[in-house]
Amino acid sequence: MVVCSTLISIGSIKGYNIMAISMVFVFFAVYLVGPGPLPWVIPGEMTPIYAVSAIIAVSGSIAYTLVFTIGMVFSPLLDALKGYTFLIFAATNLVAAVTFFFLLPETKDRRVSDMIRTHSVGVHNIMQRKYRTDVLAGKGKEIEEDSI
Repeated sequence: MVVCSTLISIGSIKGYNIMAISMVFVFFAVYLVGPGPLPWVIPGEMTPIYAVSAIIAVSGSIAYTLVFTIGMVFSPLLDALKGYTFLIFAATNLVAAVTFFFLLPETKDRRVSDMIRTHSVGVHNIMQRKYRTDVLAGKGKEIEEDSI
């Protein structure tokens, strides 16, 4: 995606319109099979069953808010920076790729409970205590360790 954004910028600046337009299509195709679905895929692999729907709702809302923001900011940026606008997207994609590579854990052959124990940041601990308290008080049904 970094390469596509850079080539879009070069095509826009140098007047290679066919290259710029074709790179827009390639960028979109790469986005749809690459980082595009991440807000909907990652929560299912890294959060407990009881929190998946809420996390997906939040991550989807953030994703669509960012898409809306890009749509609103793009035109003024294009007017101000001309073809160099796409270099901002190239830099953003590069930062995102490096961040995903180093901070996103591998989930292959790992249970959700292992992911929570390894990467929990507090919310899971709070929710887990709530559910365990309900179970102990007889207010809820028992939750298996694998579903947490």
